[in-house]
Amino acid sequence: MEDRLNGARASSSRAEPQEFRVSRPGLSKLLVVGASSFLALSSGLAQDGPEEIIVVGERVYPNVDVIAPAGEQVVETGQLLKRLPGTNLNANGGLTGIAQYRGLYGDRVAVSIDGLGTVTGGPNAMDAPLSYASPLLLEHLTLERGIASVSSATESLGGHIDTEYDRGRHGDSADFSLTGAFNSRYESNGGVTSLAARLVGANDTQKIALLVQRDDADDLEYPDGKILPSQLGRERYDLSYAYRNGDTHAMVFAGRLDTNDSGTPALPMDIDFIETDTYGLRFGSAFGRSLIDIALSYSDVDHGMDNFSLRTPPPSMMGFRSTRAFGDGYQWRIGTQTPINGGELRIGLDGQTSSHTATITNPNVAPFQIANFNDAERDVVGLYGQWNQLIGNLDIELGMRVNRIELNSDEVSASIPAMNP
Repeated sequence: MEDRLNGARASSSRAEPQEFRVSRPGLSKLLVVGASSFLALSSGLAQDGPEEIIVVGERVYPNVDVIAPAGEQVVETGQLLKRLPGTNLNANGGLTGIAQYRGLYGDRVAVSIDGLGTVTGGPNAMDAPLSYASPLLLEHLTLERGIASVSSATESLGGHIDTEYDRGRHGDSADFSLTGAFNSRYESNGGVTSLAARLVGANDTQKIALLVQRDDADDLEYPDGKILPSQLGRERYDLSYAYRNGDTHAMVFAGRLDTNDSGTPALPMDIDFIETDTYGLRFGSAFGRSLIDIALSYSDVDHGMDNFSLRTPPPSMMGFRSTRAFGDGYQWRIGTQTPINGGELRIGLDGQTSSHTATITNPNVAPFQIANFNDAERDVVGLYGQWNQLIGNLDIELGMRVNRIELNSDEVSASIPAMNP
């Protein structure tokens, strides 16, 4: 993305500017074109002695796969994982896909949106991280295969998946221009409809972007009937403001996710609603030879689910269940990139905080109440260092990370009245 902050980890193709120095006697001009990168060398005419040529090119990492979700016919971003090597999707419903990579799934697979993790509200991952990434609004989905770099995510055992919203580009002059885009898709089975729009007003220093997507579907059909319940409904909004001046970039954003009446047939309950507010900022600038990247986001989730609104209710009134879950937390990162002897050194601090509460009730029996999670907190702070060096055809990456994790929770409780014989 053109407006990605200086110091951010990688572009959608995981290509990063790198400087090389070449000394060849009598060399006047050299042009190298690769399959995935372009290296351009500029120099003066040949001199009597050895001439130093500065090559500014791109290092291409072979262990990264990229998909442009906006051009794919999917209603959920997680469905794209089936097209990448070693990845799959545990789909509990039309909007509830949990990422899986080489046998690991759930929180063991790091998922980032705009470079940071997400705080979900559902105890059963009904609002899995990728459900917050509406596919028609995304610029790219990137899979970092194998062992992820220590600078990629605070915690990662099974690779790293990153998505980034397409919030448009800055203009080329001081005059403001207005641009927009509209995407749509439709499937006859279930009447699955997705509509997305992007509106951007920008000049060479400032940019305002509004993103909107809406998804709707009825129950899916198969030859012997319908998959009950498989209906879905989701709305996603994102408003951002970005500023750039030379090497300095900054962006603030606010987003809203509303999911309503969405079936999860593989789980004991279905989604009644998920209401999530997100806020964040990113800042990047150059300080001497180093680039600094600062990112912060906050999420607040209110989630309701039950086992009787969308599916056949239990035969007994005592079997009715409803759960109200809340989650909130911060994600943050402060990182630097410094070129050293043709290589690159990354040093940074990052972290996540999260708090969850979930209470199970029976709408027919007021005394029935189970405090399943009661202000369950998990806080992570990490320190990392990473060195990348290209030596001949060998690309070396050495990294070390130290995390401190703290867990805390209030007491849980249960009030279950005795059943009549």
